[in-house]
Amino acid sequence: MSQRWQALEGYVLMHAPEERELWQRVVEVVQEAHAEQFRNNGRPYLAHVLEVAEILAAWKVEPLLVLAGLLHDATRYGRFESAEALQARFQHPELDAILQVVSQVANHDALAHYVRDNSRLQKIFDLMVSEVRAVLVRCANRLADLRDIDAFKGEQRRSLLLNSEEVYLPLLERLGLWEVRVEMEDRLFQLRAPERYAAIRRWRSQQMRLQADDIEAWKQRVEEALSHHGLWPGRAEVEIVYRHPASIFRKHLSTLPQNVEDLSQLDLRYLFTTDVITHTVADAYLALGAVHECGAPGMASFRDYFAQPKNNGYAALNTSIIVNSAPLRVSLRTRALRALAQEGILLPEAYACWRDDCLPDWQPVEQRTLRHFIQALRHRQRDDLSLFTPRGDMIDLPQGATVLDFAYEIHTDVGRQTGHAFVNGKPVVLNSELHSGDVVEIQKDLSRKWPEPQWLGWVKTSKARDAIQMQLRQRPESKGRILIDKELRQRGRKLEDYQPRLAMLVNEMGSTLDEVYSNVAQGNLRAHEIVDRLLHLMPLQRTVLLQVEPTPESAARFPHWDAEMLLSSDCCTPLQGDPIAGYHTERGIELHRASCPSLMSATRIVGLRWKARVVEARHVAFVMRAVNRKGLINDLTQVIRGANVDIIELEGKRQGAMDEVRFTLEITNELELGYLVDSIRSLPSVNRVTVDGQEAEAALGDLRQYLAPPRPVIPPFSPGRPVWGSGRFWGRAQEVLKVETLLSGEFAPSVMVRGPRRIGKTSLLQHLAESKVLKERYRYVYVDLQAAAHSGAPRVLRLLARSLARTLDNEKRVHLPTVEELEDEPLETFLTYLAQLTDAYKYTQKKILIAMDEIGTLVDAVRSGKLDFELFYMFRSVMQHSSLVTFLLCTSDDVAELLKEDGVLDLLNVTQGVRLSHLDPDAAQQLIQEPLRGEVYFEPDAIAALLRVTECHPYYLHILGTNLISQLNKERRRVVYESDIDALVSRHTTYLNGSEFLHLWEREDEAQREVLRALCAWPHASALTPFSVESVRQRLQAAGVDLPFERVATSLDRLTRLETLAQVQSEGTMRYYPRVELFRQWFAVNSPLHQRVTEKT
Repeated sequence: MSQRWQALEGYVLMHAPEERELWQRVVEVVQEAHAEQFRNNGRPYLAHVLEVAEILAAWKVEPLLVLAGLLHDATRYGRFESAEALQARFQHPELDAILQVVSQVANHDALAHYVRDNSRLQKIFDLMVSEVRAVLVRCANRLADLRDIDAFKGEQRRSLLLNSEEVYLPLLERLGLWEVRVEMEDRLFQLRAPERYAAIRRWRSQQMRLQADDIEAWKQRVEEALSHHGLWPGRAEVEIVYRHPASIFRKHLSTLPQNVEDLSQLDLRYLFTTDVITHTVADAYLALGAVHECGAPGMASFRDYFAQPKNNGYAALNTSIIVNSAPLRVSLRTRALRALAQEGILLPEAYACWRDDCLPDWQPVEQRTLRHFIQALRHRQRDDLSLFTPRGDMIDLPQGATVLDFAYEIHTDVGRQTGHAFVNGKPVVLNSELHSGDVVEIQKDLSRKWPEPQWLGWVKTSKARDAIQMQLRQRPESKGRILIDKELRQRGRKLEDYQPRLAMLVNEMGSTLDEVYSNVAQGNLRAHEIVDRLLHLMPLQRTVLLQVEPTPESAARFPHWDAEMLLSSDCCTPLQGDPIAGYHTERGIELHRASCPSLMSATRIVGLRWKARVVEARHVAFVMRAVNRKGLINDLTQVIRGANVDIIELEGKRQGAMDEVRFTLEITNELELGYLVDSIRSLPSVNRVTVDGQEAEAALGDLRQYLAPPRPVIPPFSPGRPVWGSGRFWGRAQEVLKVETLLSGEFAPSVMVRGPRRIGKTSLLQHLAESKVLKERYRYVYVDLQAAAHSGAPRVLRLLARSLARTLDNEKRVHLPTVEELEDEPLETFLTYLAQLTDAYKYTQKKILIAMDEIGTLVDAVRSGKLDFELFYMFRSVMQHSSLVTFLLCTSDDVAELLKEDGVLDLLNVTQGVRLSHLDPDAAQQLIQEPLRGEVYFEPDAIAALLRVTECHPYYLHILGTNLISQLNKERRRVVYESDIDALVSRHTTYLNGSEFLHLWEREDEAQREVLRALCAWPHASALTPFSVESVRQRLQAAGVDLPFERVATSLDRLTRLETLAQVQSEGTMRYYPRVELFRQWFAVNSPLHQRVTEKT
């Protein structure tokens, strides 16, 4: 025993030479406390405390903890009656504090395995948060007890084993002590089931001998694959790790009903795993590709724990390779992450991070994993409640939490379907507050589809509140209302202002408001169609609005008057000629009769008048036939005089009892013509009126077409949403042809459409749905992933499955998985459904083309923790292995880069890319002219100006095209000149709020803003000059902004990748300039930098 004391002394003094005196005092105290003490098996008690201290030293903990291991039982089983008496012997505050917590843990862990005494387990976790070192001492003590299990008999032994299984194994897993947990779990398995343990151990040893050659050949195959990629040797190592007996039993045999002696049922996949250890995370992803070359990857077997590490510090890439029809499991990780997974809090870097809150100099992914591990270790607060399910699982919630908080903490769908609740076996209401130690049972009401609105006031946690709000928004009635309100807001309106009209429209449709909202949410009605009908519910009102203009005083008050500013009112509808007035409201200026009682505030009244609408005068010949009577000509001239129309010629003659009067008038507008025709026909004894040789009705139509302004052109452009519909998609002929060509081959690959935001990717997908080429070969399934990306994998896969079912499952009845079925194994369940669906269609002539839009939202959801990257690998697996399913993906360039940066085996490797950018001039001209052919004529200079200012960007062409049509309708003309484009650009760059350009730079990055100010700050485009990095920096310095060269260069590079800037090579130097002139002018007008620069230069 003296050698053991000497070894411990050497360890303590090597790490803390200044503690020699403390060591001597501790040795004296320990020997005095346990002198002549023996355990039940006859071993000296000093041997036990030495064992505990040696275990701690083997864990390489700090010397003070080794001393605590020697002293841990001095008062509990030794000869010291109190902690105070013990502390008086060596007087070391830090050691005193550790021993005090060790004693507290010991007092609580003895009965913690009893389900009805859950408060004891809560205390242990609380103490672990406050002093993890004390828990390490208790874990070492428990391991020493299991090594010396003969010292315990009967009930004491049974209690110790049960306590170890239900308390210490979870503790070790949470602390990340994997190697310690393996030893403890194996010892417990051996003690609990010695026959099973022996049988599995014999089988393990036998298989290790029998499979040795095959395993070595597999290892060499992996090393060769790594060598081809330049990873082995040097950057990667391959190790075969054999599972311990308890792990084999837990993974496989515990799920089988047969006797353990029937070893024929043992699965070799649980005999060993292959560990690939790399230097960097990037090498791990590269090695993953090499490993997949060694055999067929298992379907849906990939797990990326780099992206979402486990709480116990485990972070790796897990996959399996099918070799000889058996899956071999492979784990890939870095050295640091393997050490963290095996040693947990004992790893020096992890312990330093827990103690000092500092991160080691690791790679970003490794640092993120370590931070996640420490946060999981600390996540409990001392005032949290510890609650338990009937099975004994512990759930932490804050003070004041209710039954509903508990239900939503288990799962959002459990919360949504909560029907009844029982606390400690007694029924309670759903808003009952809980207390630590409560056992809570939730009974689901499967008929409940949505939560109740009042639940929002019953929950305490933000998780439950956010989930309820999200579920309430997903109710068809709520979702439909939100969609209609969003559509109205995009047009500058609010749903609250249109509730009366919406009620009228609903009555007209023979439905109820909730039914309309529900149909919109389910896609049976489109929100924009409802809004179109809503805004044009009274077409007469829209016609009236176009005939109104501001008075000169109001025109000065509103210098940028636009017809869209004027809205109809719900209380009155003025007719042509009525005295009118405007009333300024939050949603715009409403048109009222001047006598309307709604005009309550004089300061909000806006002067309006009817437009004169003067056009070129025209001579119109009339012929009037009437029964002869006295005063006929006098009545006729009175009507003409009342219309203020000049008489050019007038003659009449009598034909028996009839008079025929021919006269020519000078008509200047359609109102005069209509008024005259109606007035003349209403004269007594008049029975016929012809105009220019035609009957009055026919003549009136022809003349009105000439005299009246053109009918308003319906804008064919769509600046706010994707373009869809026959004859509206123009300008992407080459890209459409490329996609059709790629997808028409015999072995058609999946295609990824990429491009910057607002470039028209979704419009392209909508257009391809109508492609005759693709319709001949595919059943086209469109999925908008934005609808479910933030709801978790089950909701995403449910959306995908429903979209497939709607398009394909009309005749083949394949069971559509529910959300509940997708909860446990979402990927496996969906793949099973997809396999059944494709199997039902494998004899048809068409494949399935799944067009997934906004796939970038899935990446965003992964980064926010809502989804796991394994979803992407399921898509990749289907792309590679399914001959009946092809994908057409749509994403932004940013997401493609994001996938690469995170080291994910992104989908770019298994897809053919089609990148969208600015249109070529011919395509851009086609986009702007073809939808308006026959209605609007563009002068060639106007087209050139429009393409120049937008740089042929389709989004800005749609914006300017929409506003151009509005201006033409306002001015009642159909010809566009270059001056119209210049005026349009000048007006919109002055008054745009910038929302159209949000995607062109990152507003939170002040460096990008300053760089754009320097590049855009020119009063005229003719003065625009490309600038180098140093030139931009000098311009910023001249304006009083000092940015480092690297910061300017990084911002320029980022803005170029966003296609905000263009770059040219000049004299060996890269130079930059704003790509879109419309954006440059807007930024120049809204940026003061050019003023400062021009003053200084």
